[in-house]
Amino acid sequence: MRPFSFGSVMFYVREASSSDLPAVVALLKSSYDVQLRDAYPPSVFERLREHVLAVPIELVDSGRFYLAEHDQKILGCGGWMRDVPDQLEPRQHFGLLRMFASSPSALRCGVASEILYQCVASARVEGVKGFECVTTLNAVGFFRNRGFVVEGEMSAFPLAGTSEKIPMVRMQREF
Repeated sequence: MRPFSFGSVMFYVREASSSDLPAVVALLKSSYDVQLRDAYPPSVFERLREHVLAVPIELVDSGRFYLAEHDQKILGCGGWMRDVPDQLEPRQHFGLLRMFASSPSALRCGVASEILYQCVASARVEGVKGFECVTTLNAVGFFRNRGFVVEGEMSAFPLAGTSEKIPMVRMQREF
């Protein structure tokens, strides 16, 4: 692990494991409560929040999910997978980014960028040629600033197990 810093704080990016799941859920909750609340109307925010807090354990245990950490405190998380959910049309040799979040105290400090860098590096080793993501409205700028482009118009993606649809943006980047 190589150290990174924001301000005077050093952090490391490492692979997550199932023992990290409670800390990942806590991070997602704190991050999304701050960042998603202003991006969606209250009724949509509550439904979306429930959906994004359902962390797939197979993703966390995949070896493709990463945490940024400082003094055993999780500052950010994110990962990728090869399998694409049913509502997306898979692209050959592309991975799907999942569950990116930064602690409110670590926003705009390079944490998510370093996690994305780690995802790209590990994906290249596995022969992946690019990433897709279905992102919340507030994260479009982050991904655009890292070379992702919007695919088509904003979409409404179904919440698993419901007939409700949430406005999201599908983006992709080749590397």
